[in-house]
Amino acid sequence: MAFSEYGPNWRHVRKLYTLHLFCQAKIEAFAPLRKDELEVLLRKLKKAAEEGGVVDVSEDIGVMKEDRFDLKAVIEETFYLAEAFNISDFVPSLAAVDIQGLTKRMKKISKTVDPLLEKIIDQQARTSC
Repeated sequence: MAFSEYGPNWRHVRKLYTLHLFCQAKIEAFAPLRKDELEVLLRKLKKAAEEGGVVDVSEDIGVMKEDRFDLKAVIEETFYLAEAFNISDFVPSLAAVDIQGLTKRMKKISKTVDPLLEKIIDQQARTSC
């Protein structure tokens, strides 16, 4: 949704996200899972602090997520693209050329993220709010 063009499809997807994925009931339903994962991470951090060890928090957070979708890489790419300086934002005539390759990367990540989110929404729609 972040990299989609605004229009009827974008509004439809936003509505689905709002109704089925980000509703209060769904957020509360996943709270115990988040709490368990967070407690494991906090215990590990506490142990490392007591031992004077070093902890790579980004690595630990990445492990908390499901790896079959390589979510860590997807999230990193999404954040990079969201914050990247895009020269065509300031010189619109360069947008067609895509000299930085950002549009190509946005389309590629969109092909990964959109089906994943649609799958999540489909699963959540079965147990609607």
